[in-house]
Amino acid sequence: MPGLDESAPVPEKPETAPSAASEPAAASKESLRTRRTVRMSPSELRQATGLDMPTYSALKSFGLLRVDAAGRHGADDADVAREAAALAAYGIEARHLRLFRVAADREIGLAEQIAQPLRRKQARGAAGPEPEDVQADILARTLALHVALVRSGLTQPN
Repeated sequence: MPGLDESAPVPEKPETAPSAASEPAAASKESLRTRRTVRMSPSELRQATGLDMPTYSALKSFGLLRVDAAGRHGADDADVAREAAALAAYGIEARHLRLFRVAADREIGLAEQIAQPLRRKQARGAAGPEPEDVQADILARTLALHVALVRSGLTQPN
């Protein structure tokens, strides 16, 4: 990938990488709908995740970290920051991670396009599936598809 810091050492296992026991399971529609109520200041987030200030600033500038109206970060930002810190140990910078933000936003937009007509029908009193359930199911399936495509790509001969 152009622009990677080739001088960065490639650790066998970075200190900031999650252990196998802490790796997240495949996202389910239930886990996607769960709202965690963690609010941290930028300095608390950096301290909790091991991000330095330049990396934190870069993640914010590329839209990977977002603060709420009060300038606080939520639990999802902590997850993003933790993974970004682990990837930084391999020389992967915030600018390289921007494509993940773009892909996530597109997946959310696609699921929203399907859920929106269901919301309108529900507002008129029509029976049918819960729009939030449908949206979460679509997103869980897009994540499963992503994992399957990555696995498939890893098994292809170079």
